[in-house]
Amino acid sequence: MGVRFGIDFADFEQLQEKIEQIPQQSENALNQVIHHEGATLIKESILQRLPISKLNGRNRRKKHAKTSQPFQVVTSNLSVEIKPKARFRYLVFPNKGLGNKNKSPQEFMEIGVADATPKIVEKLNQAMDRIINE
Repeated sequence: MGVRFGIDFADFEQLQEKIEQIPQQSENALNQVIHHEGATLIKESILQRLPISKLNGRNRRKKHAKTSQPFQVVTSNLSVEIKPKARFRYLVFPNKGLGNKNKSPQEFMEIGVADATPKIVEKLNQAMDRIINE
């Protein structure tokens, strides 16, 4: 389970004019924003929606994913993938609504990416503007 942010065509149209002005520098600048600021925004957005499980009547304390930096970042050209670290792969169950009857998918991973996308696109435009104005 993981979610991927990449520049889709609608977002690319917004950036195309700026990219044409600085073709040699644009790819590196876009990757910098996506891999660093973009990944951080996505992880924060997902964490806001991440459910905290109850103790199920047991008298034990457990470390919750929400407070444990549960995600790893996998970067590629003009995209970033956020996925749970190995010990947090159980997050697929609440995300997809698997396991318990009458549980609907929470889709916190997908919603987190969707919510972070406009902020990332704004930061991409700002990065292009900074380079153009230099």
